[in-house]
Amino acid sequence: MRGRIKHKREEEDTQILRTAAAESSAQAVQQVRQHRLSLTVAEQGRIVEVAPDGSRKVLKELPSARLGLAKGTVLTYR
Repeated sequence: MRGRIKHKREEEDTQILRTAAAESSAQAVQQVRQHRLSLTVAEQGRIVEVAPDGSRKVLKELPSARLGLAKGTVLTYR
């Protein structure tokens, strides 16, 4: 029973951190745009610089995040 309670608390903590990170990121992006600065983001497997006018410049291609597992492999959380 204690294991379930601990796991539930970890899930709640993780959700709180995700929410805080999302809100902080949104606020940072808003401030960058208000000051008309360039923003560097990861999108579609690339690092991209977004200029204040909306133009985009690819800075780097990211390696695939695929793990190279066989098709049909299922990962589980313990």
